[in-house]
Parts: sequence; C-alpha cells; structure tokens
Amino acid sequence: MDKHSLNNCSEIKKLFNLFPWHWREGLRVVDINKLTEIRIRVGQPIILQLSMEKFYLGKNGLSNEVNDLIYPTQKEIEEIVFLVCNKSIYAYLPELLNGFLHYESGIRIGVCGEPVWNNEKIVKSCFFYSLNT
Repeated sequence: MDKHSLNNCSEIKKLFNLFPWHWREGLRVVDINKLTEIRIRVGQPIILQLSMEKFYLGKNGLSNEVNDLIYPTQKEIEEIVFLVCNKSIYAYLPELLNGFLHYESGIRIGVCGEPVWNNEKIVKSCFFYSLNT
C-alpha cells in the first residue's frame, strides 16, 4: 500500500475491515492519523510505519514481544487479496500482473505472489505472500 495514500481515517478503517478479526484487535489502538504504511508478509511480523518510526503489530497493539506479535499466514493474505478484488481475482488480473491493486479512495496495495506462465507470458498471479500499503 502506497505510503502517501494512507491519509483518510475513514478509508483506513474500511481497509482494516478486510483484515482478520485478531489483527483488528491490535489495530484498534493504533493512531491512524500517523499511519503511513503497512507491511504484511507471510510468516513475518506485521510492520506499521507511524510517522517516521516502525512498529510491530501485536495482538493488543504495538509490541516488540515475540510471543505477542502477529505472523500472517498465506491463507490470510490471500483472503485479503480476494476481498480487495471484490471476490473476483480474474477481474483484477491486469492490476495484479502490475503488482498492485487499487482500493477505495486511491489506496494502492502492493501485492507479491507467484506468477503462472503460459507461452513465455505471465497469465495470472497466485500464491500471494506479501502486501504493502
């Protein structure tokens, strides 16, 4: 997700609604007025950029405690992509092949996945493993 696009609190809350409920529990205490970027990777802690500082997302808010951090699964990331695509990955294929999706009010979400090739051309993307706002 593009760090310049996270500037509207109501749109950020809509974006949060795409996330699994246990992520939202931690996000509810984050000052979204300072939020500029979210990095989500399979098996890695979620990183939140608040103004000029980076923080990890824990189950109860910002945290550095390894046992409290949220480690996204591939299934969770794929579900977010599915929801951003209005449950139709194929309708958003051109955007996905460019590595990003547009969400409401100009929020841009960077998406990494594995390409599927046909005749030396990428025909679809699947197995999503990283999101960045």
